[in-house]
Amino acid sequence: MMQATPLLLAMGGALMEHQSDFSYSYSGLHMNDVSPSLPRSLGESITQEVRRMLVEGELVPGQRLSEAALAESLQISRNTLREAFRVLTREGLLKHEPNRGVSVAVPDMASIIDIYRVRRFIECKAIAQGYPLHPGTLHM
Repeated sequence: MMQATPLLLAMGGALMEHQSDFSYSYSGLHMNDVSPSLPRSLGESITQEVRRMLVEGELVPGQRLSEAALAESLQISRNTLREAFRVLTREGLLKHEPNRGVSVAVPDMASIIDIYRVRRFIECKAIAQGYPLHPGTLHM
């Protein structure tokens, strides 16, 4: 079984934000009516914002994150930002070094290979299902 990589987790989170085809209902409320990715607290919304910055490349691998500067730019307290850092560190997107601070995790070669294997699997299936007569589907 393939090991999940930090970037895949981020990609998975981004993909999950857009999936709302299930329609389980509870007390008349349909799951389609509420986005599953809505933050419930300030900490969760800041975590999502920093995750977005990572996925979109605003924060690059290896970059040191200044807690004070990032908290000021996001107009939040440093404690709230620390909470987001803890969550993203557990997910493997950030790296915390005692007495040195937090930096953006640098993916290793195995993680990069895993990412492209998953992309190949997903994209080939999507092309084959979306356009079955495409000449490239013969080679997939």
